[in-house]
Amino acid sequence: MSSYSKSWKDLSLHPLQSEEWSRVYPDSLRLIVGNVPYMIRLSSNPLTRAPFALLLKPSGAQLEQETLEKLTSELAAKVPKLSHVIVEPHSTNDLSWLDSYPLSPSIARYTVVNGLELPVEELLAACSKSHRQNIRKARSRGFTSSVSSAGDDAIDRFIAVMESIQTSKSFIQFGMDHYRRVWQLMSESNKAAIVIGEFEGKDIGAYMFVHAHGTAYQLYGGRNETGRSERLAQALAFDAMVAAKDLGCRQYDMWGIGAFDSNGALDTTDEKYGIGQFKSAFGGVKTVYSEPKVIVLSKLNYRLFLLGKRLRNRITWIRKKL
Repeated sequence: MSSYSKSWKDLSLHPLQSEEWSRVYPDSLRLIVGNVPYMIRLSSNPLTRAPFALLLKPSGAQLEQETLEKLTSELAAKVPKLSHVIVEPHSTNDLSWLDSYPLSPSIARYTVVNGLELPVEELLAACSKSHRQNIRKARSRGFTSSVSSAGDDAIDRFIAVMESIQTSKSFIQFGMDHYRRVWQLMSESNKAAIVIGEFEGKDIGAYMFVHAHGTAYQLYGGRNETGRSERLAQALAFDAMVAAKDLGCRQYDMWGIGAFDSNGALDTTDEKYGIGQFKSAFGGVKTVYSEPKVIVLSKLNYRLFLLGKRLRNRITWIRKKL
């Protein structure tokens, strides 16, 4: 075991901070500062080619100003002409001394977290009435699901589902090779599972979650048109939670819903409003993580980076309207 993985294990950190996850993105760096491992994704501005970095703050560790300054210094030394460092806390700790990052984070900021320590029947009872009805009806009609922790068949079937979903969901932005790479790297170290729903001999949906240290994160997945029209999505999502419970997880993060206010009311104008309604009805706790921050090393390159991002977002919005 590498020193990075040992520190990650000792601190019970997020699976997206694991050494395996860093290999999903070949340009990632792994640094250890103050006995805490940090995974940093590197990318470049398509307008200027100037490099920038994305740092996910370890969820189980404090990130002090002195530590962050040391990290930034090491990064600048390793990456010439580094433009800026985006810091995504993925925690409720506010890094108030940093400037706010004005664009959307790369990982889910608004989510729903379900506790899994209750018996399965009590987890079902925590769901909304309509969800419970659809789950029970799906079972009575012959819906089944299967769980895989390794193997090519599972990822092949998962990708087939995602290909059918991707044609209608504009917010799904990953290529099929990405899913295969995540599965290969995370399943080899027993940090991933795929749950596939079946009805009348056909796959109607699938979820892939990664897990470590008692928490599962539902990163990818959904149901196809048959799963929607036959009202089978609730049973599939519930079975994914139960699968995580069976693997020993105590929490299940549904990984991404539409924004909500301080009272928990979902923003009806958010593209993920419907997803928020669906996931919230499983009885979990709505959770919002701190906003992303930024450390600017080159003001000019950073401004050009923001300009390019906003232009691409505008083009994407126009294409949706066509």
